[in-house]
Amino acid sequence: MVYLVCFILSIVMFLWVIVRSDSFRINQIMLIVVTMVGNGGYYALATSTCLEKAILANNLTYLIGIFSPMLLLLNICEICRFRLPQRLVAAMYSIQMLLYLCVCTTGKYEIFYKTVQFNMDEKGVYLTKTYGPMHTVYLIMMFLFLVAGICVSIYSSKKRNI
Repeated sequence: MVYLVCFILSIVMFLWVIVRSDSFRINQIMLIVVTMVGNGGYYALATSTCLEKAILANNLTYLIGIFSPMLLLLNICEICRFRLPQRLVAAMYSIQMLLYLCVCTTGKYEIFYKTVQFNMDEKGVYLTKTYGPMHTVYLIMMFLFLVAGICVSIYSSKKRNI
């Protein structure tokens, strides 16, 4: 039920942004879209009835985990008026898309998850996973975006006169 509420709220937020789209930048809109689709994935995972559906839903949830840290960094850079070179931004998008493609191999190859099992009990549906090598890359990228966001924020606050 919680996942359904979050999914509905993210849809409402997306619709509100569409109505007021002139006051939002592309990275803000992308963050909201990624959150909406990812929340839909969490709801789909909670209501899955078999491994194949659960894997597909899990793949959708990774949209949040893979793209949100990068989009948050880009939004921080916009707020702090810190310009990143376009080639760096393109490289960041490319790396994250490649990482997401690795997520999409779940159940076929052992790149992101070595094994994945479907479990259902009184608490709900969940997957038991053994992580592959690209999951480590995913964690490293999340950490790098976090550190970069903190660094940009600190640099920006020290640069400005209060």
